[in-house]
Amino acid sequence: MSTHYFTRAGFARLRETIAAVEGQSDEALRLMGEACSQSAETFHDNAGHEYGKAQAEMWGHRLGELRKVLASAQVHDPALTGDEVMFGRTVTFEDLASGESSTIIIGSYMVFDRGSTVSYVSPIALLLRGGKAGDVRAGKIGDRHRRLRIISVT
Repeated sequence: MSTHYFTRAGFARLRETIAAVEGQSDEALRLMGEACSQSAETFHDNAGHEYGKAQAEMWGHRLGELRKVLASAQVHDPALTGDEVMFGRTVTFEDLASGESSTIIIGSYMVFDRGSTVSYVSPIALLLRGGKAGDVRAGKIGDRHRRLRIISVT
């Protein structure tokens, strides 16, 4: 089993997400039981039971996935010194084809907030990792070949 690295905040969000999914799973099971108690029909002819069962299976599967990640999670305080792109760093880069600049934060294995934070295993992070300001990194991201110049690493 490989290790999945998290910032302290990312690890806290993983635990919060697990608790929320546990709540969703419990609610699905409660609704399934309620549907059974309200109808004398067989389980397969009971739409409420079928819906609750599908929800319970979905949430149970998601919970299993999250618990596997939790079992292999390690909180890692990123080194914020040096000039190399790595976990925990903020990176500004320019796409040499379009001239557009972007800034991202290389974050935890799982990223819970949309925005400028990307997982350290995302294609863009893997392409930039190890680079320094001024370096040009080239590689395929999705279906496009990209050439990115690193402007700054903080």
